Amino acid sequence: MKRFIVLFFFLMSSLSYAGEVHTNKKVKIIHSGDHRNCFFFQLDGVSEADPVKPNNPWFAVPFSKVSANNVMSILMAAKASETPIKVSTTGAASCDGLAEVNNVQWL
Repeated sequence: MKRFIVLFFFLMSSLSYAGEVHTNKKVKIIHSGDHRNCFFFQLDGVSEADPVKPNNPWFAVPFSKVSANNVMSILMAAKASETPIKVSTTGAASCDGLAEVNNVQWL
């Protein structure tokens, strides 16, 4: 019974995340934002941030996201130092249909 419960929670957690993961990528460009309540960025070698917006390389981070300032800091430092990062998306659209960022990590 214990195995069943563990397996159930593992399957449920894997089904709840539908985003993309881009590993070992360098920041190409950062756009600080415009009339939309987000800032945007692109990664080198990524032509599609997430299938939610096919053939679009832009990632969106809503300013309302609790960690938006931290994400911007990581992106700027990674860009300046040419350090690769890992970016995951939520699988949902944000800011006029662009790929919403879930997480950004140093590698």
